[in-house]
Amino acid sequence: DSSWRTDGFRDLTRFQHKAIVVGTLESDVSVQMTTSGVDEGEPGKVKILYDLVLNESGSSSAPSGLVVEAKRGGSLDVGILHDVDHESRKKCSIEFWYHLPQHIPEELVLMKRSVRASGDELSSLCQANEKDGLLWELVVLPSGTLEFRCCGGSSLSSEGAGEIQDPAGNEMLDFDNSSVAIPESEGKVSLQREDGTGGWNHVCIVFSGKGVQDPAICSVSLMMKGIKVASEILSFIPPGLKDSDLADMSRIDQVMEQSALAFGASPAVTLRLTEIRVWSCERSLSEIKSMMYEYLQVAETKRKFKVKIRNKRGEGILGLPEKRSGLLPPPETGRSLQPEQKKRSLLPPPRASMKRGELATDKITKTTSPLADQTSEFDTLFDEFSKLHFKSLSKSNTDGTHTSPQKEPFQSTTTDMSSSRNAREHNLSDKEEEEQQTRAEGNHQAAPAMPHKPEFSGSFLPDQPSLEVFESVLLSKQVRTSAAAALVRGPPATRHFGGNRGGLANNRSESNERFGVGAIAICGAEKTVVYKHGQNPPGKTYPIGASGAVISDGIDGSEYLCCFLAKEKRMVVFELLEKTVVVELQMTTKLNFWRYLPPQAHGGSLIFTLITPVGGFHWMPLDESPRPVQVFKRGPDLQGKKIITYEEGGSNGLIGADVRSTVALLLASIASTGTPVEAWIMPLGRDSHALCISDDVLGAAFLRPLEGVDEQFLPMVVTAKQNGESELYIEIVPLIEEISIGAIVIGEVLASISLDLSHDDNSDLPGPTLAMGTWPEVICSCIGHLVVVAMRRTGLVAAYRFDGNSLEMIEAYPTSHYIVDAALRLGKEDGTIEIVILQSDNTNLKDGRVVSITVNL
Repeated sequence: DSSWRTDGFRDLTRFQHKAIVVGTLESDVSVQMTTSGVDEGEPGKVKILYDLVLNESGSSSAPSGLVVEAKRGGSLDVGILHDVDHESRKKCSIEFWYHLPQHIPEELVLMKRSVRASGDELSSLCQANEKDGLLWELVVLPSGTLEFRCCGGSSLSSEGAGEIQDPAGNEMLDFDNSSVAIPESEGKVSLQREDGTGGWNHVCIVFSGKGVQDPAICSVSLMMKGIKVASEILSFIPPGLKDSDLADMSRIDQVMEQSALAFGASPAVTLRLTEIRVWSCERSLSEIKSMMYEYLQVAETKRKFKVKIRNKRGEGILGLPEKRSGLLPPPETGRSLQPEQKKRSLLPPPRASMKRGELATDKITKTTSPLADQTSEFDTLFDEFSKLHFKSLSKSNTDGTHTSPQKEPFQSTTTDMSSSRNAREHNLSDKEEEEQQTRAEGNHQAAPAMPHKPEFSGSFLPDQPSLEVFESVLLSKQVRTSAAAALVRGPPATRHFGGNRGGLANNRSESNERFGVGAIAICGAEKTVVYKHGQNPPGKTYPIGASGAVISDGIDGSEYLCCFLAKEKRMVVFELLEKTVVVELQMTTKLNFWRYLPPQAHGGSLIFTLITPVGGFHWMPLDESPRPVQVFKRGPDLQGKKIITYEEGGSNGLIGADVRSTVALLLASIASTGTPVEAWIMPLGRDSHALCISDDVLGAAFLRPLEGVDEQFLPMVVTAKQNGESELYIEIVPLIEEISIGAIVIGEVLASISLDLSHDDNSDLPGPTLAMGTWPEVICSCIGHLVVVAMRRTGLVAAYRFDGNSLEMIEAYPTSHYIVDAALRLGKEDGTIEIVILQSDNTNLKDGRVVSITVNL
């Protein structure tokens, strides 16, 4: 359907504005399926999203682009040049996504607003060099910065604003976009990379003349990718008017009678535009970040419906009259599902069991929280809400029920990972793969890891080392070069080894089985390879094509591989021992972060955590009704932020199927690198605000109390912060349930210690490109009373013993290599702990090795 070429486009609002496509030739403009990271829609439910592709124009005077009228007094006539009698029109926000190629040879006009004389063609405003009627314009300079220019001669530039992260690998990571986020200077646009990825940018301009008497004065703010890069008060003098004319609004109205917004005027390069939004209000940063990847409600095509939810008193949600009851949407910015609480406080975790389908009223009777009756509908609310975002499937039916696994759907082979991320490119025959597998097994036997005692230097190191270090051969000697590079780069939206487990009850890492270091799953179009440290050979290949995968520990002799298929937005869980498909899950939202959790986090069962823009979910694939259960809402504080690490801790004191973790620790930032990392405590299974325990932390982890772990408890929090230029400050604080206010608060510091880094020669080691970016700078891990901090950029690993009141250094070891990830597990001998480190190679950043450090306690 090419009717848009003549009829244009209508917007989705009730105003039905008409945007006209301008182009001399049919090849100048086209419409294609979107390649951006914005929600692409779903047939029958949400309108499908397309990109308007403006091909390179031969001349800046040849009109091409998209133009929409903004007549005086119309709904688009907002933002500038209005007096106090039209206060509501003095605010405006304009945002959209645009894609740039690898090079910008000359200025590129992204957007402008111009006035035109009566009788002039509307298409004339889509000329890049047309400046006579210009009110303002936003251009991309060849240097990669944005510049806003207005008719009064003032300008606003994004140059020199700091650092920005391309959100393509980010906070709103969708597995469709598997490219690595490349840090850019803040205020610089993202250009397409050589491999064809990247290049998508989000921009928002906010105008505000609120409270200003002079109609020509307006505050203008420029946001790039959800970050404010420039803001200034500018003066707008319409074309043909002088300063003295601005006191006469009739003169201004006359000039502004015919104006229009133009996008992509005569582009000198191929430009893609999508999701253009004009708001008659000031959009806040949190509102922009939380919605720039999501479709708006007006894009929905499905029929709306309401579901009544009543509590035992017959009231609606939050105690509102029944006529107001219904299924609540995700909380809007600034909205809470509970009364305001004291700063830095949050509701306590549940004390009793909470099964799906039960009202939280059953457990509230067992707590003394004064806010309990206000949260009595929380479980039902989340239970119902999760139905809108997840749909459980199986191979044989789609009614959400669990069916018998299908036997033998695939075969696995032990291999050198010859077909990992780029299986199709290698195009190996079966015979070639067997030959490479044989060579790989020979490599493993010929080059075993060799133990050695570390050599230490620096005044912070103890006199009598108690560490034993094993270094593996380079990954490229164990597996193919491409597989080694994929291992170092890591899986999308999760940590290499899974993350810390030290805050949970009865940590399985402290049983006879040495869990704690997760396997690394590398996926390709046709195969998935699972790499396990300590296994010989370390790789096992499965004929499962996926965008990403995480793997469980061994559970009752079985292992489970959870795969995500991005194009289909579908998850599939495979049981690897019996080679069966366990369950499938259809997702209707993006996946920002996921990981495997030990069974004690939820009912002693197989469990995966899924974090979406809505919140966090526990998914138990082996349940009779394997539908994810929402355990927390993301809320405005965490909207639009990249989840860097996630772990759970605490216990409700129950056993068996009723056991639950009670709190989560999230490290989040607005980018993968270059911006401060925040540490948040989130209660699980209750409606409560997140608690920010630090807005600038290098690393953090949960630590289980030394006593009372068989009862209900809250974990302690270990944080690592910068203290001056050459000192790392580590402290441990408890989480305390404050019954009197019905909240959890941060207690007094239990122990702290400083690590002098002035003697460390490796101040800034070169690091590889990582799927999850370079945050956090310090990886904190805990097991029992052992606390380990691994400084990634310096390669230093320090181990501490916590006795309940103080921290004592056991040992420190300089690896002299960039640390990709680190995790803990029990050592082979009694009384030992093993620190497993994946580090990159200094000479080849796409290669690395696994280092095992055994600490003798």
